[in-house]
Amino acid sequence: TPEAMKRHIYILMSILLSVPVAMPVAAQCFDMTNLYADNVVCTTGSFNKPYQYTGVVSGRQTVMNDPNAYDANIPQLRCVPPGETAAVRLGNDRTGAQAESITYEYTVDADNTIVLLKYAAVMENPNHNATNQPRLILQILDANDNLIDEDCASFKFVASQALGWTSLYNGSLLWKDWTAVGVDLSAYVGQTVRIRLTNYDCSQGGHYGYAYIHLSCTPKEIVSSACGDEATTTFSAPAGFEYNWYKLSGGTRIPVGNTQSVTVPLDGDTYYCDIAQ
Repeated sequence: TPEAMKRHIYILMSILLSVPVAMPVAAQCFDMTNLYADNVVCTTGSFNKPYQYTGVVSGRQTVMNDPNAYDANIPQLRCVPPGETAAVRLGNDRTGAQAESITYEYTVDADNTIVLLKYAAVMENPNHNATNQPRLILQILDANDNLIDEDCASFKFVASQALGWTSLYNGSLLWKDWTAVGVDLSAYVGQTVRIRLTNYDCSQGGHYGYAYIHLSCTPKEIVSSACGDEATTTFSAPAGFEYNWYKLSGGTRIPVGNTQSVTVPLDGDTYYCDIAQ
């Protein structure tokens, strides 16, 4: 339901981040485009058995290497997110009650504890019962394929006007432009988790759904752009969350902003940011 999705999106965490003085260097945690790597498992199957067959199937797990390519059904949707060089398409615009998945294993690095998912999706909306609609699911699992957190490590997007996605053809086709979602894995440093994305057509076989994905890892830090003798600086929190910037005065929070980055004067104050999913 939309209410359940909202709970998944907003409950994950509330982190207090104080400002570091150094600019961290992000590292690539794994190569998400190497679908044949030892830490990657691809599956195909049906709506009811999405993990039935193991292996890459051409057209159902597809690496997109052209940053200038656009989706065949949505001319304004890029196949690769802005600023990136590649992505993976999960699914296609064929029908048949198909489903497919990609699972990436990641041993959580202390320097890169936030997994950042950028996704874009296209779904037909046949207005079936919600349990039979096309959908995209992200799950973060432990080594035994159990969710690491029932409420905070799972995102489900079921085709519906209630998603608020762009609607075409009287609501029969929905699409979502590139959006970032971050997941904090700092409690799992040194442990191996499985990041699984599963895409479904509708269960009745007549309508499709597919998604483009990009995965990376980033530090759980705030960075500053200050350089030299400047009167202001811009602080940036990790991407993929909601933000509440503030400073403290006599124990009272003074709001500063609610976007990923804020520009503030270099006045000797300490700034903080609560970030929540």
